[in-house]
Amino acid sequence: MRLPIAVARLLALAAAALLAGCGQQGVRAVAAAAERPVEATASPSPTYSADPVPQLAVALPAAASWSGTATYALRARGGTSAEVTVTRAADKVRVDVATGGTTSSLMTADAGWVACAQAETCVTVAPPGAALPDAWDPGVGRLLTTVVPSLAQRERGIYADGYLVAGSGLPAAACVEVIAPDSGRYCVTEDGLLRRAKFTGGTLTLTAANPTADPARFAPPVAPTPLG
Repeated sequence: MRLPIAVARLLALAAAALLAGCGQQGVRAVAAAAERPVEATASPSPTYSADPVPQLAVALPAAASWSGTATYALRARGGTSAEVTVTRAADKVRVDVATGGTTSSLMTADAGWVACAQAETCVTVAPPGAALPDAWDPGVGRLLTTVVPSLAQRERGIYADGYLVAGSGLPAAACVEVIAPDSGRYCVTEDGLLRRAKFTGGTLTLTAANPTADPARFAPPVAPTPLG
């Protein structure tokens, strides 16, 4: 049986688009797009302050249990922009990436990892408990679901790197520099909310946050089709 396939990675820019294809042919196309080289882009440094600042000992562990809804502006390598929304609650997570009139979604559901395009086509890309396949990561999936929540568990290659002061309705955040793997600079509030990340895929900057998460967000908009 030839299966529909959705959510192609859009050139490592954390944006995805609907792919016309099926079965392993579509999977190979997604993987090929993910491997195309892109150029780096610059990002401003954290703002230092003599005022009371968040404590890393509080912020990083809190990142593992943060829940709510947060919206980010993504400046991806090569200059492409996208809007990223992450919703987390307990062991559920959903990441939506919108760019160029196209929205792709990645979520943990009862069926496992589910990828959807335009809320019209959904595919189960990994079973429950399995890791997210790289080819189905829209560029920020692993960052938001694994890298940031696990910062407190790193024993090496992580260093304090200043602070972001509160402003524009956003809380202050403590920043760390991470050396490979997952090299980058990550700024996290004492509530565990990622405020900014400068990583290999570009720069992710928080624009709005809400401490609540709608449980309905973790249900695929249509029944997902299993791959394979």
